[in-house]
Amino acid sequence: MEQLTHDMKIGCIDMRCSQLEASDLRGLPDREITEDGRPGRTFYLPPADLPDATKCSPACSLFRVEQAKHATCLEREKEGEIGCQGILFLDELNRGEDDVLQAAFQLVWDRAIGTYKLPPAWSIVVAGNYTEGYTVNSFNDAAFLDRFCHLDLTMGEEYMADWTQYMKARCGDSADKILQFVGFNDTHLAGKMEADRGFSVTPSPRSWELIARIENVARANDFDRKVVQDVFAGIVGRELASHFERFSTEVLPKDVINRFATVEPTVKKIAGRKGGRNVLIGLVWGVVSNAKELGKKKDDEKRMNNVLDFMEQLTKFGELRDMAVMLGRQLMEG
Repeated sequence: MEQLTHDMKIGCIDMRCSQLEASDLRGLPDREITEDGRPGRTFYLPPADLPDATKCSPACSLFRVEQAKHATCLEREKEGEIGCQGILFLDELNRGEDDVLQAAFQLVWDRAIGTYKLPPAWSIVVAGNYTEGYTVNSFNDAAFLDRFCHLDLTMGEEYMADWTQYMKARCGDSADKILQFVGFNDTHLAGKMEADRGFSVTPSPRSWELIARIENVARANDFDRKVVQDVFAGIVGRELASHFERFSTEVLPKDVINRFATVEPTVKKIAGRKGGRNVLIGLVWGVVSNAKELGKKKDDEKRMNNVLDFMEQLTKFGELRDMAVMLGRQLMEG
């Protein structure tokens, strides 16, 4: 993580969660004093280690001083603004105590804890080793795991290339025999990992929202689909991510709203075949989410008529009438 932030020329705060207490994230309570000297309300003092949106925090300053030895990262920042962009790295979180995990619950999803808010230009990255039978907390809480995209990092060719260069620069000729020996079998470098995560990744409404947000960014930046699929797998699981990536539909919600007459034959075809109900349920919910925006443009009356025609078509199939009722109810409530 230090190398990554160095290359990106941004700040980094590395917090080892196995050594933390909850107050290291939540802060410590204090009591304000009113103008007339009487004790006021209790408030929490945010930890100095967390990034400060208004100034360079002490942790960021330490990072800058330490990294200056290696000509790193933050030369482009003005004095007093150093650390206003970076990564908050929560390392060994799966080995933190339960109260630390509870404090991290809100921070990792809402980017806030109590009254403290993480600066907009900061991101949170969490890391942990495989369980290997070692657990000290309730890290496997499904509600907690659901807040992350889980990715496995392995030592591939790129890592080996970087490591060989590092070893040669650091150790000189004495590294040659080691590099040849390790290169002969990569398990000689770090052993063979037999353990697994110790938990499974499952979908939730929160995780699908995250996938939708990632999809928007991926399309805007033309990301490699293999990389995107790996990220999806870390959010909803490998099998479901593969199904989602292969999933395609004959009719989109916007097709129903904008040109139902054109896709009506296809809708009839779907309704009449085995498994068609499940396809149309998804289509109906898509129409609901789009139709609730109607009424703001000039030709929205025509679009609403298309939705009503679609609803009428559903009533012509006995087993689909409940979907027509649901669609009508949602439109009325919207």
